[in-house]
Amino acid sequence: MRRWALFLAGPLVWAAHFLALYALASVSVVIAQRVTLEAKLAMAAFTLAALATLALAAWGIARGPRDDGLPAFQRSVAHVGVILGAIAVVWQMLPAFAL
Repeated sequence: MRRWALFLAGPLVWAAHFLALYALASVSVVIAQRVTLEAKLAMAAFTLAALATLALAAWGIARGPRDDGLPAFQRSVAHVGVILGAIAVVWQMLPAFAL
């Protein structure tokens, strides 16, 4: 179970971030006919929370016990997933401030 959590940490956090930003922007547009400053601040806060979660996942991968049967290659794959998730989170946040 831990192995799957490590492998899927990056994509799962990115997916949650994607859904939250989409929902915040949609609700803001429906209510105020535009993306409000409050919605942008909530998006920024959610982005920081997602990045902190990804950093915690990367730390857990790096500092996890070495006797858990997770080979070095699988640790590397898990790290790449977290890095790609962080890049996707940042990339996804950039257009939110252009609205």
